[in-house]
Amino acid sequence: VKEAELGMQEVEEARENCYEEMDWDEDDFGEEVELHELEETIFLIVQNFVINCADGSKEKEALHRDLLKLQEQMGSAFVYYTNEGTFEDEPRTGKLLGGVLPLIARAMESAQFVHETTAELLEQLRRGVVALRDKLAQARDK
Repeated sequence: VKEAELGMQEVEEARENCYEEMDWDEDDFGEEVELHELEETIFLIVQNFVINCADGSKEKEALHRDLLKLQEQMGSAFVYYTNEGTFEDEPRTGKLLGGVLPLIARAMESAQFVHETTAELLEQLRRGVVALRDKLAQARDK
């Protein structure tokens, strides 16, 4: 648990550094896109893994590929997320988030044997995805 807490501190530090380094002009990209915190989390988990763990071994390369696939799929799951912090299509977003869960499970399985901190961070991400998916489902049922 202590290792996961240290990992999260590194993730938070990486998040702050990432924001400081992102000095993009809105004219370059149109309207600035806000990421959902779960999108930021997977980005930072990948970044933390690459900085602190990746060494070119087969196991770590496989985990890195799993993490990158997860990051890509997570971005796709938030396609309906708006800069106002809402979702244009809550039911579809809930379904897309459900599709992310098997990728998290796969990455967690790989990470257990390769980098325990990454596995623990992925478990926190999984809980966040499940909570958001459930929240979106409850909003739809009302």
